[in-house]
Amino acid sequence: NIWDVKLYPNPAVNELTFGVDHHLVGDYQWKIVDQRGVEVLSGELNFENGTYTTDVTSIPNGVYYVVIGVEGKPMMYKKVVIANK
Repeated sequence: NIWDVKLYPNPAVNELTFGVDHHLVGDYQWKIVDQRGVEVLSGELNFENGTYTTDVTSIPNGVYYVVIGVEGKPMMYKKVVIANK
């Protein structure tokens, strides 16, 4: 279930990790969008050992939404704070 994906750390500093306790079947996509809905980073979820980590150093500090989903299914939205040093 896509709703079981955890995001950490939050606030994220330099990298953001997606974690699951079980195997997800499907071609899941993720994107980080700002408060206006503008996409700032995106990719495919590829879980190895239950985690996937992405570099967020190119994103300015602020509050964003992470959108995760697979075509034809409802999307999951989670709020994340980027606090790069």
